[in-house]
Amino acid sequence: MIAQLLYDALAKRRPHGLSGKLFTKLVSTARQIALKADDPLVDYTVGDSSIKIPLSHNLGVYYRNDAMYAVSLASIAKAVQSKYRDLTFIDVGANVGDTTPLLRSKANFPILAIEGDPKFYEMLELNSRKFENVTTVKRFLGESDQLADGFSFVASNGTGRLAKSETASDATKIVRLDALLEEYPAFAGAKMIKTDTDGFDGKVLRGAAATLRKVKPVVFFEYAPFYWQQQGEDCVSIFSFLKDTGYSKFMVFLPSGEYFCSSRTDNTDFIEELRVIHKKLYFYCDICAFAEADLDLFEQVRQQELAAVLAQKRW
Repeated sequence: MIAQLLYDALAKRRPHGLSGKLFTKLVSTARQIALKADDPLVDYTVGDSSIKIPLSHNLGVYYRNDAMYAVSLASIAKAVQSKYRDLTFIDVGANVGDTTPLLRSKANFPILAIEGDPKFYEMLELNSRKFENVTTVKRFLGESDQLADGFSFVASNGTGRLAKSETASDATKIVRLDALLEEYPAFAGAKMIKTDTDGFDGKVLRGAAATLRKVKPVVFFEYAPFYWQQQGEDCVSIFSFLKDTGYSKFMVFLPSGEYFCSSRTDNTDFIEELRVIHKKLYFYCDICAFAEADLDLFEQVRQQELAAVLAQKRW
């Protein structure tokens, strides 16, 4: 009961100003004190559905700070389904299953939700039970099929990532998405893939190279240069990889979830500038890439996202 009251207070939008900041600070401190004893489950509403999340999870904080957080993903998926009626969707880095209710608030299609961390996967399974046509898989994805030594899963405030660790004792099994889809053929033709793995996204996409070349799904992925570089990614070559697999245009979304800009995968000057922009101003952004055959869809989505941004009253 107390945990739920704390989370509801933390997730509620407050007026800007000193009083709002002080209240948020007070509630945040109270949550940290409560977490020293336990990390109970609380209810939080995403889209039209309530899901269970740990008190420590910052999902409610993300939505409190940015009302558009992740909303574009659902709008894009709805647009993709308007063109591909038999759409299936792959969610890599599904976390606690919060993407599913967001997607279902806009449209209904089968979802393959993939999460490697046992604790997050337990929550993913729990939250997925209330939705039809959601298949959950506990697996870490990467560029190659391997047992990787020296990795551990680092979780904080509801996000998590595989990271190099000198103290990791057990090898981590990593598989390619291409290989995993042999086990789940119903999703082999998925026309949209979302990946959010805090640094492994480039490797996940390269591990799906055959699928990208053959199916050409719309790809929505987190672009976090700091974490990418920790995994040996240069943050630029992913765009040439996308170009080589048939993708010609992409959109950039801010951490708030708002549309920012768009360009071509062969525009090397813009890509270098994007890297600098995010090094100076943003910790990460989201990229949505479209194949040459879906440039009509690209323009449809671009126009709807531009309209959404312009409709916001800020001056």
